Amino acid sequence: MLKLQLLGSPQISLNNELVDLRSAKAKALLYYLALNRRAHSRLAMAGLLWPDRTDAEARANLRQAVHRIHQHIPRCLATTRDTLQLNPGLDVFVDALRFAEEIQMALGKPDDAEIQERLRRTISLYQGDFLSGVFVDGAEEFEDWALSKREHLHGLAFESLRRLTQAALAHERVFEGIHYAQQLVNLAPWNEDSHSYLIQLLAMNGQVQAALAQFEQCRLLLRDHLADEPGQRLTELVADIRRGIEFEQKSVAIAKTGGSSADVGQLGQPKSSTTQKQNTPRHNLPSPLSSFVGRQHELADLARILRQQDMRLVSLIGPGGVGKSRLAVQVGRALRPHFKDGVWFIDLLPVGEDVTLEQAVASALSIHETAQGTLVDLLSLHLVDKEMLLLFDNCEHIIDSAGLVAMKLLQAAPRLKILATSREPIRIDGERCVSVAPLALPNEKHTHTTQALLAYESVDLFVQRAAAHTPSFVADGRNAAMIAQICRQLDGIPLAIELVAARIRSLSFNQMMAWLERDSGAHFRLAKQGQRNAHPRHQTLYNLIEWSYQLLQPQERKLFARLAVFGDSWSLAAVQNICGDGPDTDAPDYHTQVTTFHSQESTFDLLANLVDKSLVVAMQIGDEVRYHLLETIHAFALDKLAISGEETYMRDRHLAYYLQFSQAWSSLRQGISHEAWQSVWLAELGNIRAALSWSLTTGAAKSGLQLALNTGRFWFRQGFHRESTNWFQRLLALPTAQEDKSLRLAALSTTGFTNWWILGDYVTAQAQQREALALAHELGDVTQIGKTLNNLGGAALRMGKNEEAIAYLEQSLTLFSHNANRIDRAWSLILLGEALLAETQSQAAQTRFAEAVQLLRASTNRSLLAYPIRRLGQIALLRQETDLAGGYLRESLELNLAVGEVEGRVACVAAYAVLFLQSGATSQATLLCAAVSAALAANRSQLSGYDAQQYAWLCGHLRSADASFAETWNEGLKMSLDSAGELIADWAQRMA
Repeated sequence: MLKLQLLGSPQISLNNELVDLRSAKAKALLYYLALNRRAHSRLAMAGLLWPDRTDAEARANLRQAVHRIHQHIPRCLATTRDTLQLNPGLDVFVDALRFAEEIQMALGKPDDAEIQERLRRTISLYQGDFLSGVFVDGAEEFEDWALSKREHLHGLAFESLRRLTQAALAHERVFEGIHYAQQLVNLAPWNEDSHSYLIQLLAMNGQVQAALAQFEQCRLLLRDHLADEPGQRLTELVADIRRGIEFEQKSVAIAKTGGSSADVGQLGQPKSSTTQKQNTPRHNLPSPLSSFVGRQHELADLARILRQQDMRLVSLIGPGGVGKSRLAVQVGRALRPHFKDGVWFIDLLPVGEDVTLEQAVASALSIHETAQGTLVDLLSLHLVDKEMLLLFDNCEHIIDSAGLVAMKLLQAAPRLKILATSREPIRIDGERCVSVAPLALPNEKHTHTTQALLAYESVDLFVQRAAAHTPSFVADGRNAAMIAQICRQLDGIPLAIELVAARIRSLSFNQMMAWLERDSGAHFRLAKQGQRNAHPRHQTLYNLIEWSYQLLQPQERKLFARLAVFGDSWSLAAVQNICGDGPDTDAPDYHTQVTTFHSQESTFDLLANLVDKSLVVAMQIGDEVRYHLLETIHAFALDKLAISGEETYMRDRHLAYYLQFSQAWSSLRQGISHEAWQSVWLAELGNIRAALSWSLTTGAAKSGLQLALNTGRFWFRQGFHRESTNWFQRLLALPTAQEDKSLRLAALSTTGFTNWWILGDYVTAQAQQREALALAHELGDVTQIGKTLNNLGGAALRMGKNEEAIAYLEQSLTLFSHNANRIDRAWSLILLGEALLAETQSQAAQTRFAEAVQLLRASTNRSLLAYPIRRLGQIALLRQETDLAGGYLRESLELNLAVGEVEGRVACVAAYAVLFLQSGATSQATLLCAAVSAALAANRSQLSGYDAQQYAWLCGHLRSADASFAETWNEGLKMSLDSAGELIADWAQRMA
């Protein structure tokens, strides 16, 4: 199937493979013919593209362009001596044609639900202006045609988005409306109505600051580009929004109803400001100069918890900078109506040698010390009948006295409640601990629209704070993804985000991104300028964590710095073996052994202390507790590790431990499910990467190559193929990688296989396998000679050199005929079967695949067994033997599912689609075909060999055979592999 994507930056693809014609004029010719489906005279086309040449020269150039198109896209054009056109029988999709047809039909009908859905579905095709970035030099007539098309399609897109936005606004579908309004603004930035829609929708969603920032952007655009100002209607709308700002009312409403931020947008203004003032209890809560962003669910949950009669002490626990204090103040503000004697904020930062906690509480409550009794007694007497909420902020540095005073006050005053913030629990009876996590972050593995990114609290906070510092700032399609990445780099920690957002005045996004990505320590340097009215430990993020660090005991500091060696989360066993102090900390060679340290118990205690103090995060994953450092804190710990002088020593120990770990788990086959085995590797992947990186840094090729080989099975099962070959390539390039020839041979064979089998890099694969073959002959390793011949045969097969492939593979089969290893012989049979199938010798291929199945059934390699069974099913499909094919495909799919072989599952689903088609279930075949496309895109992989050939034929056939192909295909794109499996199972049950 030929696919032309002309909306946005043009792309040409044939059977899902990108095609580059390498000629601007050849591309222009193909674009023009694709949009004008009729025969055109050669003379007219020559004049269109080469108007400044003679007729003879222009026609000669045209012949070259036609030849180039035929070279890359066979049978693309239908030509005669005098005319040419796009082949009428060609299966071709042109997004611009489909877009125009669908939109024009929809816009010509009444605006009902069906038309709205058609518009939603079709507008996604518009990825940018027609032939964006294309300029064909010297072809003015072509450029005029392209400009006309561009303007026409742009107008259709604008009208479609306008109608979608208006419909969403009319039906109060706010998120949908924001999504389309943002696209409308991007499409027509100087259209005032576009901005008006977006501003109104943002305000409806409670994003007041974003709405005001959008208005400012609109005003500047109109002034700078049109020398105009916003009209009266938009100006009045913004004035209404400014009058409606009431953050405090929003918080109170959430606390009363236990609702979410969506509920708040329905509130009106208070009936009487005088009544409000008379009924509001006293308080001393600080009034922040900036708005409170996000945390609406936490706010509602905390309000609900503190309204419970028996809940007396609630502690907000989390690392420094995560927003505990701000959340506590907001909760207190929301709960003021529920405590008739007020809500009182007690800042415990000044408490220390000169000020006691009791004095801080007394000062906040305006209670003066007397000579009678202790100050705690005086406080208890004052609070005995009070219905009051005290906010104890920053308890961690006086945790013992905070617990003692809280317990005495709560015992004395039955209607008193305390909300505390701390890095660790206060640990007295009745305490309810609530963890405060960083703000929500968008997943970097998924693609998000600009508006979808703005819905994340971390991104919203950055945008609001940046707009506060630079009023003209606005988040749009140009910077939203970078904002999301910055927030991810900062772990969603509010203090970090606020300090970095303030730098929007002096750094561009590109500079900020480059700095953050270049140096993890930049988290601190970017945030070096704090606010003058902040406590010293809040003036920089670095100082904040330094302050926490200085509160640790010496042994806790030592362990904290050592934890920086971990690349990701770690297990208790890992920290005990790597970070504990053994009896002899200088002598052991940690490249060859891992010592079991005698201080495991004390290491556990120190780690538990760091968890309690919120410097380390503990997570329950299945039956195991794992630990990790937030990235910002990890960067700080790295600085401390470097200063300690232990970095090389600790990284050597880390590498040694994970070399031993990988050896043990790579050979583990029995007594554990694939899912459990996989989860262990996934949990440790960050540490394996860190260990491999260290082996590269130190030139430890032997350790690095062995670790990579041990990890190879996991990488292959998970589809981490490019990562695998990248590590091998870099390790093999080390000078020390020449020392161990057996290890080098194994590494070349492994990565060479991945290069031809999965990645299609046949040239690199052949070079690697030829070096491996020479080493195997030098070492006299018959098994490796056979494996290398298999790999050379496989690469030749993929390059279309079938006869060369068969020669290599018959050599390897001869070698393995005397070898007891079933797996090696099975591989020779499988690859030889592939070569024979490519030569259309299906009967001979079936014999080889059947032999391979017989060998593998006697082995434990279920993953490989699935492959030749699938081929037997596909050969049965060639002969229309659907019952036989169904049996083979079902077994192959079940085997792939059992061992977690994702690519094998995808190939089986594609083969099942052919089976569905042969059985008359055309729509279901289209669903499966689309599900395969979605799975390949999600895994960034592609089918190869016979699977790819069969799938390409299937997609082309279904487009012509399925009357509702487009609609069914879009439905299938939403299906997961699990859903596809359920569809197959249901169909098989009905057919039984």
